[in-house]
Amino acid sequence: MRKTTLLALVMFSLHAAVLAEPRSSIAFESYEIATRSAGPQTRPLAVYFTASWCGSCKKMQANTLMDEGVIEASQRFRWARVDIDDQPEIAARFGVRGVPALFLLDEHGKLLAARSGFQDAPSLKAFLAPSGAAPAAQKAPPLTAANLEAALQRIAASRLEERPELQEQVLQLKALAWPGLLDGMRSGHLALRAAAYDLLRESTHQTLPYDAFAPKAERDMAVSAWQAWCDAH
Repeated sequence: MRKTTLLALVMFSLHAAVLAEPRSSIAFESYEIATRSAGPQTRPLAVYFTASWCGSCKKMQANTLMDEGVIEASQRFRWARVDIDDQPEIAARFGVRGVPALFLLDEHGKLLAARSGFQDAPSLKAFLAPSGAAPAAQKAPPLTAANLEAALQRIAASRLEERPELQEQVLQLKALAWPGLLDGMRSGHLALRAAAYDLLRESTHQTLPYDAFAPKAERDMAVSAWQAWCDAH
């Protein structure tokens, strides 16, 4: 009787331990490790931006990112987790305005798709599916002054080695690009401001002062000086 009771207790304990074992989740790496390999990657990259104070991030971690369907769909990507408070420069590079945010990059580091805000399991699973993150099949429209803002956003979010081609397209617009670049220097996105200033300086061959990290009032004064120069030329 005692042996039977002891065996039952052991089996119950083992069963409880199995149930209590945490489910497998997405294997996150640091951004540096996930992107340090030279050349094309073997898998596309998912960059997940979060913060320790973010309630929606905690909800996604506890529910969405633990969903079996999401975990299965995530296997086609390498995953990098970035805390925007610990690595603000990476968040600025991607133009992150809020968390949680998820950016999908192809094997060559080009942006495929991005989403921000809380996502439940079905929506994230669909987003991670090949059809959900596939780039548009149609050819991108020619760069003009009218769609310059989108070009600046692509430059700010792209890898360094991919920027020269995009920057050259902007510089070919010459003075037509100046109003859009001035607007970019007024942007709330640090990376976009910096990209716009670098392009305006190269396009005009001028070195008027401007600091993308400065307070807004100081930046506005600098942009006004640039505006006056552009209007005069």
